Amino acid sequence: MLPRFAVCDRLPSGRIRATTCKRSDRDDRQVMDELLAVPAFLLFGGLVSTVVFSIVWILRPLDRAARSRQCPTQFSIADFLSLFVLVHLVTALAEAARAGVSEFGLSLALLYAYCWISCGTAWWMSVRTLSRAGVRHTWHRAVFLVLVLPMTFFGSIAAPGLVLALVAVVAAGVIGQWEHWVLHTFLLCLAECGVVFALWLAGRFTRRMMAAAVAGPHNTTDPKNPPDPPVCG
Repeated sequence: MLPRFAVCDRLPSGRIRATTCKRSDRDDRQVMDELLAVPAFLLFGGLVSTVVFSIVWILRPLDRAARSRQCPTQFSIADFLSLFVLVHLVTALAEAARAGVSEFGLSLALLYAYCWISCGTAWWMSVRTLSRAGVRHTWHRAVFLVLVLPMTFFGSIAAPGLVLALVAVVAAGVIGQWEHWVLHTFLLCLAECGVVFALWLAGRFTRRMMAAAVAGPHNTTDPKNPPDPPVCG
């Protein structure tokens, strides 16, 4: 129950009459906003930290090897095929975003341009980092560009988003505003577990890929197959 506060009303005779009244709706909203501001800020900070931690945990071994080895940038046919797949992926996402919009206006053109530019920039930086890290295996490069890279960015965003959806569904079910909230909670938990497992697989693949790159045939002590120059591992 909301607290009450005293209101003093001066009568024409000069006497003071004290009455009580409830807080207004505007005061209630202000109090609720103040109470929810700190938890909302903490929740937002936790979500951002989760996204950053996931991306750093998956990509750090590759970035560390690229900084230490500094191999020359090289391209392969698999790299360009991966770019083809990535462009089609972001185009499909853009098509899903424009569902129900029949006219192709300036906003949609900017959306497509942003998706393609972001895709091309991410592909170029990834290929450059893979080359500098000494990853030469075609299969490893293709899997990283087509699967690990999209999974890292989209999965890192989807994981905290699913947590928010799960909290919202459970809260709506507890207060009786969602009839089938138990089923939706179960489905969201399955989706969250799947996304977390996919991020774990992406991190494990990155570490195995770098271990294979460091212990590859170009980094042996065989006199007939000398190691690469020190600048490249």
